[in-house]
Amino acid sequence: MKYLVMMAMVFGAAGAQADGFVCQNDDIRVKVYNNTDPGEGTRTAAVMVLSDPSVSHGRKTIAKFTDVKSRLASRGANYVADVDLRVSESRRGGEYIGGTRLGQLDQIILAVDFVYGEDMQDGESLRSNDRPLQAELILVKRSGGKISMELDCERYLKN
Repeated sequence: MKYLVMMAMVFGAAGAQADGFVCQNDDIRVKVYNNTDPGEGTRTAAVMVLSDPSVSHGRKTIAKFTDVKSRLASRGANYVADVDLRVSESRRGGEYIGGTRLGQLDQIILAVDFVYGEDMQDGESLRSNDRPLQAELILVKRSGGKISMELDCERYLKN
């Protein structure tokens, strides 16, 4: 019986695929990786990384948020990161995002104009009508103000 359960878990895990989104504009790049563990839900956010594409290699990363540290949540293709400067991956409070310092933000919301359920081949990136998917990055300040930025995205799917 244990053998059958273990085999079912192995074959079930083999179907798990990594997917997520890479979104950017001239000022910011946001990468979102979803969980690959079926027990966690393969379409739930695992990691969000914000980086500055204009900065030299090795210094691009502004902040990283993970579900493991309870700083990232998702529903469909909408991702919410809670900024907490006590967490080492997002401790760089002086970094700028959208003209505002990371330390002045309460949440970072990525809303991708995408609905799960579209078929994709392994390794294929998805574009809508040969145009990038659209997304909105919303920066929610601790003071209650909001900054909105438009991003172009591609979805990836990997076995």
